[in-house]
Amino acid sequence: MPHPLRPLLVEDNSNLYPIDDSTTTHKPGKVSSRHVKYLNNLGKRFDVDKQSPDYFEIDAIPDVWSRNIIFEMALLNSNHPLHKHIKGEWRAMLATLALKDIRRLNLTSSEIILDKSSEFKKVLLSLLPKNTLDKNTPKEIVYIFKYNNMPIGMSHWNTLVCTACEYKIEKGVLSWVDKEKGFFIDPVNELRKEEREALSVWLNNLWIEINNNVGDNFSSRGINEFSLSKVIQ
Repeated sequence: MPHPLRPLLVEDNSNLYPIDDSTTTHKPGKVSSRHVKYLNNLGKRFDVDKQSPDYFEIDAIPDVWSRNIIFEMALLNSNHPLHKHIKGEWRAMLATLALKDIRRLNLTSSEIILDKSSEFKKVLLSLLPKNTLDKNTPKEIVYIFKYNNMPIGMSHWNTLVCTACEYKIEKGVLSWVDKEKGFFIDPVNELRKEEREALSVWLNNLWIEINNNVGDNFSSRGINEFSLSKVIQ
């Protein structure tokens, strides 16, 4: 069984080994096109598709916002190894919020203001990603979503919401949850007719609100590939 920290190499990697950079004059803090090619070749050597499905998460990035960053990267890039999985979780998170009252879910949200009142908040604030969907929406205010008092996700500055890295929802409570592992799955085929109709109205209203406030910014980030309205298709 492959070790999660030692990824397999592609079978034919003879042309993908890092280029000989010994003749290049290195300057601290300077990145040349040769370095970019080096990094691209290095990444292409790993056969991530053959990794065990038990290790689909990437959690070795030394950043407190790593989950948010990976979530955005995978959601907006259809070629990303985690795209299908993250897309399903994203849809499920939206469906959970939309159907809270219909399903009578014990779903709550907690507002967190990132200020300098504690050392940990200072770190969170200092490492906040620069890009955001709407420059008028303060990134310093985030919302944590809890299901039965367990954190399952949070608001996201570019994808509206993202799920938590580690969570487990009780078996049989929601139909759009993996019965064994307890994480969200794509809800498209798991909803009843009346739920699909309610979700459709909720998503369409959300889509209108987004377009009225941020317009092309949202579509330009790739969400239009599987826009909110397509969640119910």
